[in-house]
Formats: sequence, structure tokens, C-alpha cells
Amino acid sequence: MQVDLKQPQAVITIKPPSSSEHSDQGADTPNVDKSYKMNMSANGFSKADQAQEAKEELPPHIQRLKDRIEQIKVQIEEQQQKVQQMMQDGSADAETIEAAHKQLAALQMELGATMTALGDALREAKITDPGILLSAIA
Repeated sequence: MQVDLKQPQAVITIKPPSSSEHSDQGADTPNVDKSYKMNMSANGFSKADQAQEAKEELPPHIQRLKDRIEQIKVQIEEQQQKVQQMMQDGSADAETIEAAHKQLAALQMELGATMTALGDALREAKITDPGILLSAIA
């Protein structure tokens, strides 16, 4: 492994919660360092900055479509959890579960249509820069 000493690096250490927060661990559990270290070069920081700049370069209507896609994804996840909970509990009747499934399907259709609209908007805006395109679809 080669290290470029000309580029500054940051070391990020991530540690899990302390063992005292987990009551399911036994007293005889060995004390093991479970921290993770990640090195990020200045080049990595610059790529993150470029992604943020690319996001800011998006036209407002494309940014709104991107924001709407994120909202729909959250709604889909919430609806999936709701359906799963209803099915596990057995508290809802078949009609209620079917209605929840239909609502989930409608959200998924809306997501597909919004993603298609985003693709069309990107083509109409003649955006070809890979960084901007990745920012738009990520």
C-alpha cells in the first residue's frame, strides 16, 4: 500500500455503543475493541464537495423532482411497514389490508412515473455531465 504524503488525510473512528448499554451481553464477555477506522484523503473530500456542488447545479424543477422521489421513497417504506404490521397483528380485516396494498402499489407507480419525469427533464435540460447526472439520480 502506498501513501501519498503530499495529500492530507483524515482518520475517522467509529465506535459502537458501550457494552453497558446492552444488557444481553454476559459479564464474561471479553473486552474487544470493535471500533472501525476509515481513512479519507483530500481527494475523497474533494469528490464529496463535487457531488454537493453538482447537486446545487441542478435546475430547480429537477431538484424538486429529486426531492419528490425521496419523499415517495419514505412514504413507500412507511406503507410497507404498516402493511407488514397489519398482517403480523391480524388486527385488520382483509379489506383494510387490501386497501393498504393498493395504496402501496399507487405509491410505487407514482415513484416510477416521477423517476421517468426526472429522466425526461434531464434529457430536456441536456445535462450530460456525469457528476451532475449521478447527483440527480442518486
